[in-house]
Parts: sequence; structure tokens; C-alpha cells
Amino acid sequence: MNRFKVKIDDIQERVKVPKGVRLLVRKCCKAVLFEEHKENFENVKIVFAENQMLDRLSGKNLAQEKNELFVRQPIENNSDVGEYLGEVYISLEKAMQQSQAYNNSFEAEVVHLTAHAVFLLLGYKNRSVFEKDVLLDKENRIVQMLGMTYHNHI
Repeated sequence: MNRFKVKIDDIQERVKVPKGVRLLVRKCCKAVLFEEHKENFENVKIVFAENQMLDRLSGKNLAQEKNELFVRQPIENNSDVGEYLGEVYISLEKAMQQSQAYNNSFEAEVVHLTAHAVFLLLGYKNRSVFEKDVLLDKENRIVQMLGMTYHNHI
């Protein structure tokens, strides 16, 4: 796990990323992989994007019902970068809106979205009520491990 790298790009201009959010995102990714015993992955890419970009993205989105996330697994694994988990695009605009609507901190909202995305990359589904409950429980555990509280959007 020592080699695991989280590349974070901020290509949006609407939300100022608070200090410490990038570190929390990195810790979140590592916590999910550790909890799932999937420590063989070496890289994941996180992109902070605007709503319009997520609307424009095409391809297979593992978070189909979500308009705050776009998640895709790599088309092919490039041996130059090691085991590549995939790409996650997070709308910080949507995270800000949801944090205010559900009385969560912005940081907890971003961490929860990140955890959700990484679990999807690892193959979890959230089509049935049971799958959604399992995923939500796992996400909440990660948020708590990082010392935050999160109010579900139910």
C-alpha cells in the first residue's frame, strides 16, 4: 500500500477547495482499499469538476443515478502506472449544495462521495435496496474512521 497514489486535479473554478480536503480525499481512498483488502492498486485519479462537465462526460458511468459523481474504470491498464483503479469526477458545486441541504460539513460530503465512488470502482453495486444499504453502511464507516459525522440523504 505504500506505493498507492491518489492524483487530484482541480479543474473547476466555482468552489474554493478548503485546506485539508485533498488530504482527506487521499486518506479516504486508502481507507476504502485497506478495509476491502484491495491494497494491490497503485493509482486512482480524482478530479474536482463543475456540474456542466459531469453532464458532458460520456461513457459508462458506474454512478449512473448520481449527478454529483462520474466514475469510470480504466479502459486498459497501463503498466507504466501500475494497477490503476480508475477515475472519479466529483462536482464540488453539488457537494456544497448537499452539505448545506443535509447539514453536513463540506469535507464530510466530499469524503462520502469519494468513498462511494471508490466502492463503485471496486465492483460494488447500488441497484437494489439491499445493495444500497450495504454500500451506505460501508461509506458511513469510512467517514467515521476519518473522524467525521455524516447525515444520510434519506
